[in-house]
Amino acid sequence: MTRMFRLAEVTAANFDAAIELKVHPDQDHLVAPVVKSLAEAYVYPGVAWPRLIFDGDRRDPPQGW
Repeated sequence: MTRMFRLAEVTAANFDAAIELKVHPDQDHLVAPVVKSLAEAYVYPGVAWPRLIFDGDRRDPPQGW
């Protein structure tokens, strides 16, 4: 079975779910927290393009990586 993924803009409706996303603890040192990345995207709107990856038609973003 082929899985279809889609990108969706981070909005007020999915913001809380977005900032709850976490990487595996062993990978914590490799990436910034989502909330920091979203803050940078807000400060640099012409550079950043924050999106969530959704699994198929699911309305909620993944609960982790």
